[in-house]
Amino acid sequence: MQSVSCIQVQMGRVALVVRAVLFAMLLIASLSLLPDGEENSCAMTYMFEMPKFLDLYRSIRPRLPYRQMGYGLYLYGEGHTVERDRSLQLGGIPVLYIPGNAGSEKQVRSLASVALRKAQNLQRPFHLDFFTIAYNEEFVALYGGVLERQTRFANACLHGLLSLYPNRPQSVVLVGHSMGGIVTRGLFALPGFDPSLVSVVISLAAPQLAPVVMFDSLLTDYLDSVNAHWLKNAEQLRHVSVLSVGGGHRDREVRSALTSLRHVDIYNNTVSVVTCAVPLTWQSPDHQAIVWCKELVLAIIRSLFDMVDHESKQITKSAEKRMDILRHHFVRNPGVGYSHGLERNLEFPVSSGWVLEEKARWRFKKHKISESLKGSVGTFYVFPIPSENYSHFYCRSNDLELVSWIYGCSTYKNDVCLKGEDLSGKAERIPGFKVSLLDLPSLASFSHVTIFVPKWFESKLLLECEFLNLDQRTLTLPAPSIFSLGWTSNEVSIVPGGLLFNFKLDDVLQVYQAFEAHLERKCTSTTGEDLLRLHVPWYHEDSFMRGSPQEHTMMDIRLQTGRPPLLDATPFMHLHALPSCSYKVVLRTSFANVLGQIMRFHVENLPAYFVTSLLLVFGRQLSDLLSRGLCTDFRSAQMDASKPYKIQPFVIILHLTASSEWFSALWIDFLPLPEPDSVLLERRSTWFNLLPLLLFLLADATLYWMATLCSGIVHVLATLLSKTWRFESYRSEQHRSTSSCLPVSIVLIAVAWTQCGALSLILLCIFCILKVAILKCKVTSLKAALSKTLGEPVQSGLVSEAAGAGRTSENAESWKARAKQCLETDQSTLSLHSTATAATVCVTLFSLPSALHWFRQLHVERKLNPDPHLPVAILFCLMLPLVLQTSSTIIRSSKVLHVSTTLHLLLPIVTAVFGTVHLYRIPYFLMVSLLPLALARLF
Repeated sequence: MQSVSCIQVQMGRVALVVRAVLFAMLLIASLSLLPDGEENSCAMTYMFEMPKFLDLYRSIRPRLPYRQMGYGLYLYGEGHTVERDRSLQLGGIPVLYIPGNAGSEKQVRSLASVALRKAQNLQRPFHLDFFTIAYNEEFVALYGGVLERQTRFANACLHGLLSLYPNRPQSVVLVGHSMGGIVTRGLFALPGFDPSLVSVVISLAAPQLAPVVMFDSLLTDYLDSVNAHWLKNAEQLRHVSVLSVGGGHRDREVRSALTSLRHVDIYNNTVSVVTCAVPLTWQSPDHQAIVWCKELVLAIIRSLFDMVDHESKQITKSAEKRMDILRHHFVRNPGVGYSHGLERNLEFPVSSGWVLEEKARWRFKKHKISESLKGSVGTFYVFPIPSENYSHFYCRSNDLELVSWIYGCSTYKNDVCLKGEDLSGKAERIPGFKVSLLDLPSLASFSHVTIFVPKWFESKLLLECEFLNLDQRTLTLPAPSIFSLGWTSNEVSIVPGGLLFNFKLDDVLQVYQAFEAHLERKCTSTTGEDLLRLHVPWYHEDSFMRGSPQEHTMMDIRLQTGRPPLLDATPFMHLHALPSCSYKVVLRTSFANVLGQIMRFHVENLPAYFVTSLLLVFGRQLSDLLSRGLCTDFRSAQMDASKPYKIQPFVIILHLTASSEWFSALWIDFLPLPEPDSVLLERRSTWFNLLPLLLFLLADATLYWMATLCSGIVHVLATLLSKTWRFESYRSEQHRSTSSCLPVSIVLIAVAWTQCGALSLILLCIFCILKVAILKCKVTSLKAALSKTLGEPVQSGLVSEAAGAGRTSENAESWKARAKQCLETDQSTLSLHSTATAATVCVTLFSLPSALHWFRQLHVERKLNPDPHLPVAILFCLMLPLVLQTSSTIIRSSKVLHVSTTLHLLLPIVTAVFGTVHLYRIPYFLMVSLLPLALARLF
């Protein structure tokens, strides 16, 4: 027995150390969710003149609704346009800006000011009129009940601003930031909305796929209905061009994966990109900076100006042209303006200089031109296309202003190309270069490739070209295991001479993976610059890293979207190398970034497993109460009951079966249950089979240390109470009446009904904590009295006179027996009440976002309507006071204890299966857990 006890002690110590390590890892990973202190690399946009916002409330008939809510519509003006706007002499292209969570109408300043300056500089016969909506800075990301109201108001603003124009515009451009981006698409789901009123939708850092965290069923239902409408009516909405831009890794609030519109892109009328991949932007701003990031703002304004039809002076009706413009500015920019025409059949100027180059690798050098050609505009360099050994022609230039520079030659005679085609549109603008990678089999109609060097660029031009076999330049760089913790690495080396190398990153497929790619150089020259590019084939999230021969370059490799199911693709790194350098690329796991990725993508899933562990503990306490008559304390119950094998196998089995088509059809047709959340995670490419185990271990460690902290808080409260009140320490909790809980329930339900359900839960939580602290004080007092009576050292000094309480009518022995019985009962009751209070705290935390919104809007509306937490709040306000007035003895003698014990075998599994993503379901699971205890006095 002694050896078994020693083993148990040692196992307990090991479990304690493991929980400490896991909790420390969780804290380290949580740092990735905090701002890193690094300044935004985007350039700031500035207003050149004082901006003005003209309130249009009195100018629109009929009046705009929700004025009492602080809503409004404003017209942006700046400088000389203010007087024009005051007289409402509108004749431009209307653009409506919709702010997001806690967003201001003033966020439109950057877009509007840049558009104004561009119209003035280009002196075009058209301009953009920017309107902006004020939503009183509502916390719409925390509470989805206002989304419908915001959408209806945006619809009224849309029709109202159109009524201000003497000549009604053809359509309106919608720009939405954050949750405002969801409202832009939600407009189309309104009954009777005319989709032809909108031609272009631009959303910035908006969670179009799903809410960031599903605390609120109203928010989830709204977004589901919007996405369902776009899928159902895809044919009618194919004329709408939609751009969705994610902020990248610096956006801690909305992951870029959630901004994707692939799930509704049936007719290729959407573009989803990340800012770090947007041509000429190549930055990752934070969630707020994305609205003023100058590089991104310029790209948006350029695209809108390119969409204008010069005859109608409005956005073009051609959806195909609008999509081409969006792809030009946000996906692949060849380094030429969209309006620049590239000739397919052109004749070359024979009088220019012509140089034939037959080398496989070539670097521009200024040639001497004969006297007869000194008046020419430049020199053409001609490269014969080889028939074998090479697959591609690669060329790069540091001249970013040169428009037409690379051609295919179809007629070559007397060392001169007579006819050909401009291939400059196949080039690509990347940081520091314009590059062209031409597939030689696609050039079968040409005999030569021609490079044009203008005379005025010869002195400063860096131009390098080569023929290459791309397969021979593609090297495999396997990803190290994430369990290597950075101690091992994989590497490849390349010799000098080449201009382009590809590295295939095998097994880099999941969002939880994170690596560091170190680029080491040995160069014979100290001039020049190279570029490392991470290309992800399934999403526009490429990132770039520039370097010089003297630098050691390190690139973080972290995916923002996992590889979609059934897609066979692999990320690549492209090295645009210096020919004078040899390179070694080292790929190493970054364990800190692995933890950060797990936290970034799965922090929303932790609460479900936290509650799962709590329910396992509660189930063990009820089981002990049924079998032994006493309830164990929280820590002991957690040590015994919180085991991953009670959850993990069931989650994996349900996931595998629900993922199969036959079971999925059976599930939908015959079971009135939603699909497991793991299937949803797999569709989002964030699921892996070890995820439930990892989440359970992290949540279990968090629960242990949170329970330790809360125990200390309750002990402090009990100490304070003992100095104020004196308790009858020999009176057990089983004698308490339930009548005292009725007024508490009535007051709390009244608060929930007239104000906010979350507020009543907060008050209930405070009430429960005080009740547990009072019971803790009584238990401690009884311990002190009993210890002193038995002649043992007093373990607590909370009550000094408790030893003599109640002995006038009882002998010492009977008092001791009664005191022991009362102590055991009250300790058991304290354990149950503590766990019930912990469940109430969890429910309160789930409702806290709506409480924040209610408090923020208290000056305009006193009741939260609709209230997603009202049913749960009312039921908890009825149950918890009753539970806290019920002792463990009553529960043990009740018939519902058997039912509750059996129920707690199933509830943890149900929570892990159906509450991992849909967090708003968890309060109902906790309600079911506590309901039998509330009914214990009746049955």
